[in-house]
Amino acid sequence: MSQKYDYDLIVIGAGSGGLVGAVGATKLGLRTALVEGRSIGGDCLNYGCVPSKSLLEAARKAKTVRKAGEAGIKVDGYSIDYEAVKARVTAVQDTIREHEDAAWFRNMGMDVIEGFGSFKDPHTVEVNGTTITGKIVLLATGSRAAPLPVKGIEEAGFVTNESVFSMPEFPKRFAIIGGGPIGTEMAWAHCQLGAEVTVFEAAPEILSKDDPEMAAVVRRSLEEDGGRVLCQSKVLSVEKTGSGKKIIYERKGAEEELEVDEILVAVGRAPNVEKLKLENAGVKYGRRGIEVNASQRTNVKHIYAIGDVIGGFMFTHSAGLQAGTFIRKAIFGLPAKTSFKGFPWCTYTDPELANVGLNESMAKKEGVPYVVARAEFRDNDRAIAEGRREGLVKVLLEPPSLFGLRGGRILGAQIVGQHAGEMIHEFALAIKAGAKAKDIMSTVHAYPTLSEINKRGISLYFGEKLFQPKTRKWLGRIFGYAGITHPGKEKAAHG
Repeated sequence: MSQKYDYDLIVIGAGSGGLVGAVGATKLGLRTALVEGRSIGGDCLNYGCVPSKSLLEAARKAKTVRKAGEAGIKVDGYSIDYEAVKARVTAVQDTIREHEDAAWFRNMGMDVIEGFGSFKDPHTVEVNGTTITGKIVLLATGSRAAPLPVKGIEEAGFVTNESVFSMPEFPKRFAIIGGGPIGTEMAWAHCQLGAEVTVFEAAPEILSKDDPEMAAVVRRSLEEDGGRVLCQSKVLSVEKTGSGKKIIYERKGAEEELEVDEILVAVGRAPNVEKLKLENAGVKYGRRGIEVNASQRTNVKHIYAIGDVIGGFMFTHSAGLQAGTFIRKAIFGLPAKTSFKGFPWCTYTDPELANVGLNESMAKKEGVPYVVARAEFRDNDRAIAEGRREGLVKVLLEPPSLFGLRGGRILGAQIVGQHAGEMIHEFALAIKAGAKAKDIMSTVHAYPTLSEINKRGISLYFGEKLFQPKTRKWLGRIFGYAGITHPGKEKAAHG
């Protein structure tokens, strides 16, 4: 006789990944318990994607007003109401919460238990002093801002991604420690809203995991908008002063100091594993999070983990992807593995920086042969019309032959420019489907659109190969064309 459990599935963590798993299981008829000790929606809704993109939209509107004169629109005397900006951020979150609260999920048929869950044994979870048992357990507890081991920082005080959207006062002098995606996005947003922003980054460049050439475009834009970026800098200590907080840092061998009103710490993420008592279930984990295989299964057969708590790609859409693998493997019993082939991600600064597949640094490290096709926004008619000509597209191709009839698969792409996050999906689909350069080159793109740049980059690469003197000579000999004696240089064609 099989053992009886209270639930077919216990999900610990109601962030994006946990919700996908819990909702999918419930709709498939499994008796499901959803355990959450904080706010339903996890980091994305409460402290991440939703509030950050709402704040970034306010920043973009501020920049549009500030730059309106470039389009012949005169705007006099505009001001920024910080309290109204924060109120809109909250309103956006509340709108989404209408479909992501406990009552909504209970009405769907699952049990929502509010409290932190921890293991008593591999099948038993304790919440608020009460135990429940589950045949399958899914861990999706997410991550939090990693601590910064700097003298005086705790005493002086700071904000993280969890508190930056609810600061009681707008920081006119704002320091951001960490030049990754969170730090860079918040730096750009607060610059547009009127702060004097300084970014401290230990690496040689911000967005150090991205293509250096593309990251440099984001940095240049940030600096043009008034931000100050101090790469290869190390924060040594922080002191509270009568008028703010003093940061003592080292850069280029010299010690300097800077007084600010507030500090955002954005030096990485730490997995939320401490409250789970994983040792009681025998689940292996380390500094980077819970250890899982490609099917999202831990070393304990019936326990799975997804999202930030396992490290790796820490994105809402990666957690959703992993939740899909969990459903196929744990619920349907099918062979399933998470594949990040064609997985896109984006940093939502202005310009945006989007990625999919390999970049040049990755290709070199992995020893993958490649060629680069590229095009710049400045040669695109839509970008010219909108006055947003900064940025470029780089496409890594498998070395082609016979003008792309052989080889030429898309290995990766990076786009830095306005709406890069929307444009990257053409390449994501190409990689996922195994499409080649010729497939994009032969696809008609509407004119005038920014997406034409995707096609233009590849077309320019093959154009250089095709329009050579030897090609003209070959055509002349075969077909008897007279040709031109002194072919001129091609002027950049738009459209």
